[in-house]
Amino acid sequence: MPTSPSPWGTLSAVNRSVSWHLSVWSLVAALMGCAPLMPAPPAMPLETQQAFGIQNDVVFPLQEGGVQLWYRRALSEDKEYFLQAGTLLGIGVFPYAGGGVRRYWVQPSPESGSLWSLGTEISGGIGFWGQLGLPVSRKLGHKPVWLTTHPSVGYSGFGLLHVPVGLSVRLSDGLELNTQAGAWFFREFTLDPPRVYATGGLSFPW
Repeated sequence: MPTSPSPWGTLSAVNRSVSWHLSVWSLVAALMGCAPLMPAPPAMPLETQQAFGIQNDVVFPLQEGGVQLWYRRALSEDKEYFLQAGTLLGIGVFPYAGGGVRRYWVQPSPESGSLWSLGTEISGGIGFWGQLGLPVSRKLGHKPVWLTTHPSVGYSGFGLLHVPVGLSVRLSDGLELNTQAGAWFFREFTLDPPRVYATGGLSFPW
């Protein structure tokens, strides 16, 4: 008599299929050598336990565009980790994925009237990229608005030095608008013109 397939065998086959597809995606991303255009998440401290965001990137002149997803979660009052993944679209499809950790040494303090934040960050991922950054923000008084910057050095396909400026606005308790523009310098260790980009998106803290 024919026997029905074992559910454990079916589950094992599904796991092998998922692992194979993830391995192929990672290999493709590594071979493409792509990296995120903007450091994510935004450079101001996380005010909730976690947040999820989506960004839309455009390179000028209009050569490439893409989308990026990120997730950040607090580890303590001054530390957090984040994950990010996305793709750029131009003459082809260039995926990337990675993550990092961030620590804030200075944070806004209502008691002292300080509105500044300053942190350090290390990040990297498949696609062969890695960066050391200084996320900095200034809150505009008591308004839920932050001016941000996140200069960084490291290696990616866009350049060795990254200098951005951004604006983030809390629209409601669970919704933020994030915008940023920046430039990458010294691509492939050369003095070629900088790669300039702009990005905008939404994040959902909770």
